[in-house]
Amino acid sequence: MPGGLGGKAGGARWYRVRVSPAGGAEARIGWLVGDITREREHQENIFQELQNAIDYLDHAPAGFFSLEPDGRIRYLNATLAEWIGIDLAEFEPGAANIRDIVTVEGLSVIQGANPDPLEAKSLDIDLVRTDGTRLPVKLIHRVPVSPDGTVGASRTLVLDMGSGDDREAGRLAEMRFARFFNNTPMAIASVDREGRIALTNARFVMLFGKKGASARPLSELVQESDRPGLATAISAAIARQSEIPAVDAGLADQPERSVRFFVSPILESEASEDAAVIYALETTEQRALELQFAQSQKMQAVGQLAGGIAHDFNNMLTAIIGFSDLLLTNHRPTDPSFQDIMNIKQNANRAAGLVRQLLAFSRRQNAPAEGDRARRGALGHFRAARAAAWRDDQARGASRP
Repeated sequence: MPGGLGGKAGGARWYRVRVSPAGGAEARIGWLVGDITREREHQENIFQELQNAIDYLDHAPAGFFSLEPDGRIRYLNATLAEWIGIDLAEFEPGAANIRDIVTVEGLSVIQGANPDPLEAKSLDIDLVRTDGTRLPVKLIHRVPVSPDGTVGASRTLVLDMGSGDDREAGRLAEMRFARFFNNTPMAIASVDREGRIALTNARFVMLFGKKGASARPLSELVQESDRPGLATAISAAIARQSEIPAVDAGLADQPERSVRFFVSPILESEASEDAAVIYALETTEQRALELQFAQSQKMQAVGQLAGGIAHDFNNMLTAIIGFSDLLLTNHRPTDPSFQDIMNIKQNANRAAGLVRQLLAFSRRQNAPAEGDRARRGALGHFRAARAAAWRDDQARGASRP
């Protein structure tokens, strides 16, 4: 489709195509085509921003890894891989084990650290590089535990104790994490048990303005009709429920803008003022595209309906015009009914013009070959009818006019 649906687009386009039977006596098929190029570009931009955020974590000035309860390493960042000498291109999540990169003593220390969702453990151990040398590190090790007692994968920060002051390394890691936290494309905030906003990142303030940075109830940022749903989600997080449905809401000051909230519980809430983490993603453009696509579907349906009616009506008008011609051949201009038949034909021709406009609107105009076949079929029908009338006249002894 050069130029896209409107004929003015340039470059490659993305379309969503749906095909379904439209019904009718001729078993028609309906095609619905929607331009989703902007939606795909939006998704690709978000994916690219997430890739950048992952890159920030991957190259932080501190190591990081995630450990399954059975000792399998699910993830390690590029910094830690460089310290140990592991090629990330050959690293497979879950294939390596913690015993491969720590000393026997270090493995005992990690295994002896009981899971505690309320407190991170500080562990001093030695890592083992691929060349056999040791690297003294400090682990900030935390193992989450779900409400049903299931132990999850650890979140472990690794500080290099072999060079420089560990406090300096910790400070650099904190600065890097703050940059990562503020540059993420998703708005993030924490709320207390009263639903008041506490910690926020830069994206949250950009999304909600100055009100998002103050210690005010989160519910005041959305429209009043959407507040009960958001309050229910926060209550579920305080109760440490794991599966909390996302909440869609409009902004209080800008009802035309919409946001989707994802609420996650904080397991350490008993020892912390924060009770839940809120992730917010603006969906205004997505909802506008959905409404636009729904409207285009309605217009497509109207076009299909108009085209179907016009097509059937056109067949009837063709018969009316043809039989009018047949009657005109059997009547002289001086006959009283001649002018009435001419009026019937003229009005049928005007109606046919309106039908052509409907067909043009629905973009279902007959192709030239199809029109020729229809005309030939109608002409044959009229000739047969005219021959039958001639035979009737001959049988009555009438002469042909």
